[in-house]
Amino acid sequence: MKATMEQYDEAVEIYQNSKEPVTSVFAFAKKIGVNEWSLCEACDLETPDADCKGENICLCCGSAKGD
Repeated sequence: MKATMEQYDEAVEIYQNSKEPVTSVFAFAKKIGVNEWSLCEACDLETPDADCKGENICLCCGSAKGD
């Protein structure tokens, strides 16, 4: 499953308020059951996916990933 828009908003808060933002978002994704990950070119690594208004985006940085 991909993260929802609401979960993405929560991940943004986690990212902005953490000393280790990527690690913290990865832990959050695992906690909420996100099991769809793909390459994020902006992050240059596999990151959790979020479905925001029908678009596949990076749960960490918010960049569009395509499909």
